[in-house]
Amino acid sequence: MAELVLRVATARRISLHQATLEVRNSQNAWVFPSWCAELFNLGEEGGLRARSESRGMIKDLTRACETWASDVSEGRDYRTRRLRLGDIPLVGKILKAAGMDEVSVKVPVIIPGEEYRYFLFLNDLLRSPQKAA
Repeated sequence: MAELVLRVATARRISLHQATLEVRNSQNAWVFPSWCAELFNLGEEGGLRARSESRGMIKDLTRACETWASDVSEGRDYRTRRLRLGDIPLVGKILKAAGMDEVSVKVPVIIPGEEYRYFLFLNDLLRSPQKAA
């Protein structure tokens, strides 16, 4: 957390106090604790529905963490799309024979997807200094 505050202060050239306030009041910092509270409340509630819903929430968190473990910008700055060029008539057969029938393309993301909505604060903590703020 301290590293995030320092990165924000450095990137925006503001005081540590102001950076601390900005990080604490950021939308991402408000959304994640509400997700945690909802998960905690489901644990307290018990019951089949609550357990099922909490398992789904944990699965979403695990998926986001696994994605960001390999690339912290995936889903936030860009999405990796796979194009199957082998499906193009005529040219596709040539590309398939050459082993170039699939291409990965990084498409910029304007608004991060719903699956990452609650976890963007964690992403803020993981980002490298050059990607801060």
